[in-house]
Order: sequence, then structure tokens, then C-alpha cells
Amino acid sequence: GIFNLDYTPLYAGEYEMNVTVISPGGLESSYFSSINFGPSHKVLTKLENEITVNWNKEPFSCAEVECTPIRHLIGTRNFGIRWTGYLSSNHNEEYTIGIFCNDGGFASLAINGRYVKWQSCWPRLVTALPMKAHKTVNFSLRYKNLEGEAFLNLKWASPSETSNNTMVIIPRRNLHYRTMTKSIYPMIYPNKAFPPASVAVGESLRTAIAGLEHQFIVEARDEYGEQGAVGNLLLEGGAAVSAHGLNQDDEIEVIVDDNLNGTYTASYTPEKSGTYLLSVLLTGSSMLHDLGNFAFGKRLALSHIKGSPFLLKVVPGATDPGQSELVFSGILEQVTGRDLIIDLQAYDANKNRRLVGGDKIVAYLSSSSNVLEIDTSVECNSKYLDEGLYSLMCPAVSTAGKYQLDVNFADIKGVLTPIRFSPFDVVIHPGHATPET
Repeated sequence: GIFNLDYTPLYAGEYEMNVTVISPGGLESSYFSSINFGPSHKVLTKLENEITVNWNKEPFSCAEVECTPIRHLIGTRNFGIRWTGYLSSNHNEEYTIGIFCNDGGFASLAINGRYVKWQSCWPRLVTALPMKAHKTVNFSLRYKNLEGEAFLNLKWASPSETSNNTMVIIPRRNLHYRTMTKSIYPMIYPNKAFPPASVAVGESLRTAIAGLEHQFIVEARDEYGEQGAVGNLLLEGGAAVSAHGLNQDDEIEVIVDDNLNGTYTASYTPEKSGTYLLSVLLTGSSMLHDLGNFAFGKRLALSHIKGSPFLLKVVPGATDPGQSELVFSGILEQVTGRDLIIDLQAYDANKNRRLVGGDKIVAYLSSSSNVLEIDTSVECNSKYLDEGLYSLMCPAVSTAGKYQLDVNFADIKGVLTPIRFSPFDVVIHPGHATPET
């Protein structure tokens, strides 16, 4: 015959699926000559339409032309029987399963594969079992007889199944046995991309340096897999992944490349330092198809992947001498006998104010006169203040005249690079003069 199999996988991948065909008509029983239920003690396997064992009625094992009483095969004491198969119900309700046996008999019941501990079933052992109409549960019952005249009956009762909830033998139409098991190997593919279960990974989601290119990876996933966490990674490209950074003063453009394997590489180069909201969106997902006339903002809200928008902090890049400058207006001037003090602001290549110090500054104040003077050149000292601001102090000179101030940053190899507009003209007035400074 042709059967329709319904199943809902959560994880993508290749599976081995064991398909079992069951038929109504009874349970498969195995008789053991010991209470250990070991394979070496199994003496008989057969199909039983109803679970009723009574040694007084001499159950038989029949070959082609001869029937032998089972008690002659396994004895009357210290033997075991196991029934396996499936149990179905006719109603959506709770059933009471009853096991009735002799004094000296013990039973262990398993629903969906898990046996409970052995218990005496004299005069009866009952358990409650919620069931759904026309659905089966995996059912197994073990019985062992230590002494006494063996008997066992498997019964049930429910409000709709029996009158006055009276226990009756479970009919054969509700007992099912396995007729065939076949292994198939289906390939389960991911479902459509689902933003709340898709993720992005990489440090560049939260920290970046202005002027440098940064990358992070976006994984387009479906809504299944690890429920409440992340879904199955899509195995091919084509998802509409986009991203952008935004704050009140600037925007970061993000370029997304499809790797054609469910992942996407997002690249960006921020210019301005500051704190941004980095939104990563998956706008072509199935959950957005039925929004109707919802506002565009609502659509974007539904498009954010897990964790989006991310809080991205962009810090300034390395100090760029060509963008760094002295802080003054007008002309630089001082009088003899007094130190020349002026501030220097360090910037990166994108004119972001540096937030830390540590730069090596080399500055000289030199006379621009052609006449060689004793104090023609003095080295200036630097002191870091805050947020990339340094204070330069050039020692006092004793000779008035025109001077030149050279200000440079030195790299780790000692190579000097002048700051913006360096060198600067400086006028040193005689000490008795009172210039406006």
C-alpha cells in the first residue's frame, strides 16, 4: 500500500529515518524460560490478539502439525513474558490501564520506551494514560512469575470507552504490532530566512577604528533549529541582507557581499568617531510578505536580525601629523626672557580629535636670522593634557628677532613628520616691550 508520512524536522541535514509499518490485531509476545529476559532464554515468539494468560487453560505453541503446551517449554515458575507493540485509543481522554495477575506475579510497564520498576500486579496494578483518538503510543509490558498459578489480563477503562468506567480486556483492534521496518535517508533543507533567528558575528559589530576597513559576517538562518536561539543556516545565497550605521551627525555605508553559502560578508570604513546604531536587516524574508499597509518603520522593525541594532563605538584612528595643528589665532609672539607656551591638538586622518596621548612630539624654536647666535635654537618640551591635546613649552630666549617654530611627530623609527602648516613664524620682542599676546 501507499502511506503518507507526516513529520516536522527542526534541524537541517542528512538523516537516517527508520519507518515502521504497524497493523492492528494484537501484540508480539516473547516467552522466556527465566526471569532475566536474556536472548538465550527466549523460547517462543508469537502474535497474541488479546493479552490474557492463564496457565489453567494451557496456552499452546503450535508448529506445522503439532501443538505443545507452553508450560512444557518454560515451566510454571520463574519464567517471563514480554509483549511489545503499540496501543491506540478511540477517544481523546485519559484511560486507566489495568494489569491483573496472580499472587507471586510482577509487572513492569513501558510507555514510549521507558519501563517503570517492577511491581506486584496482585490483585491489580493500574496507571493513568492520557491518549488522543486514533493515535498510537509505543507500548511494552513485562511479566514475571515467581510462584503460584500464573495468569495475567491487560484491561482498560475510560469514560467513553466502557460503561460505568468498567475495566474490560483491551480489544485486538486497539493493539498493534510491527509488520515492517525500513530505513530511508532524507535530506532536510533549511526553510526560508527568518530575521529574528539570523545572526551576525564579529568584533566589528561593536567596536571599530575610524579610517580602517572592518568586516563582520551575517548568517541567514531559518526559524527552526535551536528554538529560542538561532535557526538552521541557509545553504545558498540570495537573501536580501543589508546594513547601515547611523547617529545624529553621520552615517556609515556598509557593503554586503553574498558568499552564496548562507553567509554574507559586510564591510564598512567609518570616517567619523562616535557612537552609532548599526542595523543589520534581512528584508526579503517570508515573515514580511503579509504586512499589507503597515508602516515602513514597522517593516524595518520586523527585518532586524537577532541583536540588531548593535551599539557600535567608533574610536579615532592613529594620529595624523598632517591633520594635527597648533591652537592659536593671529601671530605667534613672545618677549625675551619668557617661555613660549602653546597648545597642540592631535587629530586622525579624518579630522577626529584623538582621545588618548602617547605621541612623541619633536619641536624646535630657531632663529631665522643669518647671524649665528648662541641661543639660535632651543628644543621645546611637550606635556599631554586630555583628549589629544598637548601643551608645548619652548624655553625663553634672550635675543629678540624673528624665529621659526618647527613642530613634528616622530614615528617608532624616529622619522619626523611636520604637523599642519609647520614651520610657524614667531616674533620675539625685546624684554622691555609689552606686545599684545
